[in-house]
Amino acid sequence: MRLDQAARYVGLESRDELTDEHVRYLPSHLAQIVADEYAPDVLMGADLPLPAFGSLWSSLVTGGSAALNRLDPDRWTTIGYEALLTEPRRELARLADFAGADPYPPWLEESSARIDPSRAGSASRLPASVLSALRAACEPGTLAISRDSSRRTAQ
Repeated sequence: MRLDQAARYVGLESRDELTDEHVRYLPSHLAQIVADEYAPDVLMGADLPLPAFGSLWSSLVTGGSAALNRLDPDRWTTIGYEALLTEPRRELARLADFAGADPYPPWLEESSARIDPSRAGSASRLPASVLSALRAACEPGTLAISRDSSRRTAQ
């Protein structure tokens, strides 16, 4: 979303058109998001309305789903956000196993410690109007996940 905002700021129609020359003209809060080095604090500090984030999430999920559906089901796996929040060690170990790696205990410990289990169910605490808009924005991605899960189960 913020990349789209950066592109519009410099008069472009698509984020794909952004070049280093364009970035020189962006205000610092937008220039930081197109920097070569990933800065999670910039992303986490961004003021992004939840429905806009839901639309971004949904577009990423639907695009990813289309790509996954071209692969054999044994070549990919899923990980659920709620499951990751409530059982991080189990889900991370399952992910490592899928990737063919032993779940290295220090990695499991450090990674699990970064996950905030209090986030589980947090959407239910949103105002009804925001939750409704968020659900509507996420609907295409949610449907794609449901189709993918059905496909994996049927195989």
